[in-house]
Amino acid sequence: MSKRIDTSLQKNKDGVGGSEPTNERGKAKKYDLQYRVLFDKSPLPMLIYELSSYKILDVNEIAILHYGYSRAEFLSMTIHDYRPKKDIEEINKILKELVDKDRAYQFGVYEHLKKDNTIIKAEVSGYAINYAGKDCMMVVCNDVTEKEAGLQKIKDNEQKLLHSQQQLSLIYNNVKDVIFVISVEADDRFKFMSVNKAFTDITGIQESEVTGKYIEYIIPEPSLTLAVSKYKQAISSKEKVTWTETTSYPTGTKIGEVTVTPILNQYDNCVQLIGSVHDITELKNEERQLKLLESVITNTNDSVLITEAEPVDEPGPRIIYVNNAFTKMTGYTATEVVGKSPRILQGPKSDRAELARLGEAMRKWQSCEITIINYKKSGEEFWINISVTPIANENGWFTQWIAIERDVTEQKLAEQKLTSSYKERNDILESIGDGFFAIDKNWVVNYWNKKAEIILNKPREEIIGRDLREIYPDLPGRATYVYYKRAFREKTVQSFETLSPAVNRWFDVTVYPSKNGLSVYFKDITERLIHSKAIEEQNEKLRAVAWKQSHLARPHVANILGLMNVLKNEVLTESEKDELLNYLLTAAIKLDAIILEIVENAEEIKPKQL
Repeated sequence: MSKRIDTSLQKNKDGVGGSEPTNERGKAKKYDLQYRVLFDKSPLPMLIYELSSYKILDVNEIAILHYGYSRAEFLSMTIHDYRPKKDIEEINKILKELVDKDRAYQFGVYEHLKKDNTIIKAEVSGYAINYAGKDCMMVVCNDVTEKEAGLQKIKDNEQKLLHSQQQLSLIYNNVKDVIFVISVEADDRFKFMSVNKAFTDITGIQESEVTGKYIEYIIPEPSLTLAVSKYKQAISSKEKVTWTETTSYPTGTKIGEVTVTPILNQYDNCVQLIGSVHDITELKNEERQLKLLESVITNTNDSVLITEAEPVDEPGPRIIYVNNAFTKMTGYTATEVVGKSPRILQGPKSDRAELARLGEAMRKWQSCEITIINYKKSGEEFWINISVTPIANENGWFTQWIAIERDVTEQKLAEQKLTSSYKERNDILESIGDGFFAIDKNWVVNYWNKKAEIILNKPREEIIGRDLREIYPDLPGRATYVYYKRAFREKTVQSFETLSPAVNRWFDVTVYPSKNGLSVYFKDITERLIHSKAIEEQNEKLRAVAWKQSHLARPHVANILGLMNVLKNEVLTESEKDELLNYLLTAAIKLDAIILEIVENAEEIKPKQL
């Protein structure tokens, strides 16, 4: 390291006016020299920074070489300049909470940026020191990028192992031998985690009676003692162990060839034993079961197709077996397709996106299920559901793919018809003049037509998927809510008129219940009600006019008619005639006044434009 830094360190030690004894200064000088050698010769990048400003005060040559910054560049930087922004807040918090300055710290693993923008992972440790009269932190940055990558690779491998276990479970219950999984418990005890169907077939003990039970409750002596010793041998040797045992079960005495394999965790400790038992006493029965299984595959209505494991890419894996159902489904015989790729069944309408998804899964040795259009030998299109699973051999190598295929043409056509029906229904609901919406059993709106948007001033994108009671919080307190609940409860149609406070309009509402919820039709009747009210008011006025006609005008008319009869039929003097004429004139004037009043009232009740 440069002489400048040595001088700085010496000043730091002798900074109290040089009043220390000479031997103390000598010790400090020796300490500084040891520090400088450790700092300069360290095989790991080291630097010193001020705790208050985070400014870098010194770096060693390894740091310069490893990070690519020059010394001048380092000394112009803070510790934030070589870190991703996401870590700065956490680092600041850690450094501000330092209490004991005179101790070592393990900060952990962080991302650092080299000058060329390469990101590395560094395990950072440090020691709080006083440097040049300042509180500082001297840190060692150990590049653990490769180590971290190795740890990640281990995790990835564990995940792949999990996928393989899931795939292998598909054939777990289809093998003729007993397969069981045993958990290694404390105090040298063992517990059944699972058994396959063959276990029940051979022993007569149901799976529910075994799973979760300790082995001493299932395996009788002397087989129990033998089994425990073999389990311990497999655990200690961490290798597969095989032996033969004779055991009495409800179905009789069985002689089995037992194999257990230890399953180790990441710490190389055995946590499980995977076992199998080959029942050599019932070989003929197993052969018959195998023939039965073959018969099922051969005669099942689903097509069974087995191919080689590779190549996944062009030209694709070759077919090595098809069952009779395949021939019935496609028209191709086994002779015509064995040795060829299943891609001979694909055509112009085969969904390329789904096939690409299948190819990607096969490259990862993962199971996959797709539904696409394939083509028969005759060229006829048909919909097919394909479930593909990789098959591994006893060594764990994937050797074949098995595809279970089912003709789902009728199902797809029914789905398309249903989709068409839904579209037709939606077209109708969008074209009707009434507002319409639908809710499910949880009051969640799943349909809201255009008319509903207009009438209620609520865009459907703000409504669909929300609870109607959330959209209209006052709904549970209104009479409308009672009708909705009654429709739900009684499964009966409800019709009613209601005033919506939200839009201040009257609506005629009909609610139809179904097994999935409610369908609600509504129309705005506000104008109709206003018109009806106006007609009612007009009729009331007409009734008043009619009353006047019958009660006020009638007496005067009768009076006039009576006077006219007197004039016509009686012999009167001139004075009597004059008197009668005066009476007639008075009655006519009164009648005229009443008629004028009726006319004025009639003018007032002429129909208004509604």
